[in-house]
Amino acid sequence: MTPNPRVVQAFHTLKEIGISEEKVELVLKKLLKLYDKNWELIESKNYRVLADIIFEEEDNKMPEPKKSNAHDEDIDEKGFTPDEFFRPLKRARLKNQKGLATNRSCNTKFVEKNRG
Repeated sequence: MTPNPRVVQAFHTLKEIGISEEKVELVLKKLLKLYDKNWELIESKNYRVLADIIFEEEDNKMPEPKKSNAHDEDIDEKGFTPDEFFRPLKRARLKNQKGLATNRSCNTKFVEKNRG
C-alpha cells in the first residue's frame, strides 16, 4: 500500500525545519480528526498549523526535576534553603525606641549602675 502523498509531503516539509516524523505523525492524526480530514486547513501556509501545534506541545511539556538526595530537595535553584528566606541578616530596630541606650558609653553606665 502506497503512503498518502499528502502525508509524505507533510513529513518532508516539517523534517526540513527539524521536526521528527514521529512527532508529525502524532499531531497530524489529531488534526485530521479535528478537521474531519480537511487537508486544506492543514496544508495552508506550508503546514503552519501543524508546526505551531507541535511547538506548543513541546513548550507545554514540563521537565521533571532531578532529585539526587534528600538534602537537595530543601535547596532551591539559587542555593538557598527555605529557612534562609526568612532568616534576617540583621536585627531590625525601630528608630525611636524608648528606654534603649543608643551608644556604648550609655550601655556601660547602665550596666555599672545595675551591678552594684
